[in-house]
Amino acid sequence: MTNDKLFMDVAKQFANESKCVSRKVGAILVRGGRILSTGYNGTPPGWRNCCDHFPDYEPLQREAHINWSSVNEIHAEMNAIMWAAKEGTSTAGATMYTTVQPCSDCLKNMVAAGIVEIVYEEEYDRMQNAAFINTLFTLGVNYRKL
Repeated sequence: MTNDKLFMDVAKQFANESKCVSRKVGAILVRGGRILSTGYNGTPPGWRNCCDHFPDYEPLQREAHINWSSVNEIHAEMNAIMWAAKEGTSTAGATMYTTVQPCSDCLKNMVAAGIVEIVYEEEYDRMQNAAFINTLFTLGVNYRKL
């Protein structure tokens, strides 16, 4: 029996820490039943947060927000990987639990970090690289929706 629901619930708790006005995402890295690292989407320490840049955010501002966040924000999955690296924790053989389906850039970085399983809950509406997802399976990475 796996602890998928437990770990996804933890990822959801970290998503609540995000200062993003459009989508809060949380991620955790797990190996051997232990949490190695956590992350949520947001700006680097000391940078202006999304909620400060878009204090009165409305869905009509989505494209402006996407452009701003692509320059200023770090995705939850990358925050978890970078925290592990900063602390000297290996991610080889780990599972990434993330509340939203990872983008192609995060997927590439997860493969490079040695992550062997990726579990997500919500579909990412901007995910367009089905061929890359098929590559994950050929590389032996378990990729699945919870």
